[in-house]
Amino acid sequence: MNNATPAEISSAIERAQKGLFAIQFPDGAWRSADVAGPPTTGWTLVALSYLGVAGQFDVAGAVRFLLFRQLPDGSFPDYPSDEKGSLAATAACYAGLYAVGTDPTSEPMQRAWASILRHGGFSATDPVTQTFLAAAGLISPEALIDIPMGWMLIPGARFLIGQRINTAFQLILSALPGLIRGLKQRRKVPVPAQNLCQWMERDNLIRYLRKVQDPSGNWQGTLFHTSLCAMTLFALGLPRNDPAITRALACVPKWRYDIPAIAGSERMWCFVPYNSETWDTALCVAALVKSGIPEEDPRIRRGVAYMLSTQGKVDEPREWQNPAPCSPRYGGWAFEESNSYNLDCDSTSQVLRALSATSKLSSVADATKEGLAWLRGMQNPDGGWPSFTRGQASKPAGPYPLGTFMPSDSLQDLLSMVGSACLTFGDPATEDLTGRVLQALGLLGYRLPDPMVQKAVEFVRSQLFDNGVWWGRWECNFLPSSAYILLGLAAVGEDLQAPYIRRAVAWIESHQNPDGGFGESIDSYGNLAYAGIGTSNPYVTGLVVSALLAVGGSPDCIDRAVGFLLLTQREDGLWPGLGYMLVMNAPLPFYKLPADVWSVPLEALADYRTRGGGVHRVNPQQPSAGSPQR
Repeated sequence: MNNATPAEISSAIERAQKGLFAIQFPDGAWRSADVAGPPTTGWTLVALSYLGVAGQFDVAGAVRFLLFRQLPDGSFPDYPSDEKGSLAATAACYAGLYAVGTDPTSEPMQRAWASILRHGGFSATDPVTQTFLAAAGLISPEALIDIPMGWMLIPGARFLIGQRINTAFQLILSALPGLIRGLKQRRKVPVPAQNLCQWMERDNLIRYLRKVQDPSGNWQGTLFHTSLCAMTLFALGLPRNDPAITRALACVPKWRYDIPAIAGSERMWCFVPYNSETWDTALCVAALVKSGIPEEDPRIRRGVAYMLSTQGKVDEPREWQNPAPCSPRYGGWAFEESNSYNLDCDSTSQVLRALSATSKLSSVADATKEGLAWLRGMQNPDGGWPSFTRGQASKPAGPYPLGTFMPSDSLQDLLSMVGSACLTFGDPATEDLTGRVLQALGLLGYRLPDPMVQKAVEFVRSQLFDNGVWWGRWECNFLPSSAYILLGLAAVGEDLQAPYIRRAVAWIESHQNPDGGFGESIDSYGNLAYAGIGTSNPYVTGLVVSALLAVGGSPDCIDRAVGFLLLTQREDGLWPGLGYMLVMNAPLPFYKLPADVWSVPLEALADYRTRGGGVHRVNPQQPSAGSPQR
């Protein structure tokens, strides 16, 4: 092993800084393509076809992308690197291809159809999938289940639902019944004199969807919700040139991602489920300042100005937020730059963390004060922080089932789903997110025994899983989640010699791979035997390095992990993702967020340099315990 000199560490940091600045946009933001699986593209092609605007897009490029992603058995994958495929994903891609004119007798379509039949056919898919299949003209609308709309007319009904179901499902629960009814009635508008109830339900839903449409034109900042709501308005009889629909369609191009050219292939593109401009910028600014770039640097100033421009300044729909009494309904940040009505605690924590490093700049103090006030009002009674909606059911320690629309074959299945809906479809406080909030609070000067901090630390302790570490709701999985939590606990002054912290540190260090790095397979969501096990990647390794430095981990373990980061740094100064993904709804789908990989290893090297460690270079080798790379 060869010791790396401080000059080598500094050189790696400088190259990473240069690499990050090279991809900063003129407006100060950093932007990445949050790529998920091909179903996003399939469903969007269905929506654009149903709305009659698919011809405005180069659908041939999207068709090539979908066919490129088709698996040998004819199915389509749910997420990047998925090798098995699923019925829902295959139905989505088949429907998208069919909707834009792909010949159903062509060889790829026949293989996809055979895969669908092997898995039970369209009738075995979930209600959302079936609704899009009907919009594509693949099944009769009469085959769709009827979902009641009358509840929307009950005063306070949406507020009550908002106390139990997360924002994403709240909007789906509102829009989907209208889309189904519109498909069944072939866009026919009910006449009040003939069916007053249906007319009132339609009018109520249209007014609600207009009310919660973001000022920028989207719904909840996501392509799926924007497509769903635009389809619903059209299905209910609004013309294609209705302002709400045209504003929504104007947003769609921003979710298009042109795939880097592959030698010998024609150009391909896909749709991404959402963007993460605010999140990306916060992480990059924080990493750059921590690594030594002065906050007065014009490039940092532009990044800060961009973040301040995306702060929520309008009241959120109360049912989506459910803040504590007398708390503000604005002041936080969303994942995306244009999502004023669906701020989230996670993105807010990351922006506050970045602002804590740039506190000398003008306007930062006021923005920080507003952000903290919003975040304080979003803390759950159990002490943790949810993603979007405060005060919903608490989760047990460790894994819990996340919401998917599964078909119900029996009354017993339906009752079981309803009975667990408050958790399965809810937005409980989660441990990894709370760890990130604690880190931001610590950087802003909050410490134990501040009541807000104390409650959060108690929540984190309560979420320790049986293996002595923390499950990852948004992170894959125990390793990165636990690293974030240790960083948060250290930041607010928790006793780092507490037995539960030392046990977590020992568990993390015991999962270091022979190449010095750390990684965890997505298989750990379905099989706890894979917890902490997987091919090394720079993102997880960087998080672990920073966490171990913060809580006093093994110097040799840290040295070897830093050696992995040095050896995997690319010529452009940044790092490869090496298969690492984040979680939407486990067990699927997963998605890639490049900005995490850009910034976290740089922060780790900066933390390492600050603490003055020496590093050993090790020869990378495939970890013997690692599962197949995803």
